[in-house]
Amino acid sequence: METAVKDENGGALVVEVSVRWNYGRAAVYPANDLARTLADLAGHRTLTQQDLGLIRKLPGVSVTVADDPHGIPEWVRGPAGGYSREESHA
Repeated sequence: METAVKDENGGALVVEVSVRWNYGRAAVYPANDLARTLADLAGHRTLTQQDLGLIRKLPGVSVTVADDPHGIPEWVRGPAGGYSREESHA
């Protein structure tokens, strides 16, 4: 039985990331405290494709992209698009 991880208010935990392009490659930088902590645990300044895959497997944890989703690699967006930041305002 999986138990979803919750924040202190009972909501799901959100790992927010930002994508920057370095020499034609997408680099995924942590954009909130939880993302920075997970990157520290992984031993990286950025989050890798493997890191994001493992984070997405954690129950009750979601990954959102802080940037405009256009041009962001699918492995960053995730299987369902992964872009949930104020999509309804489009």
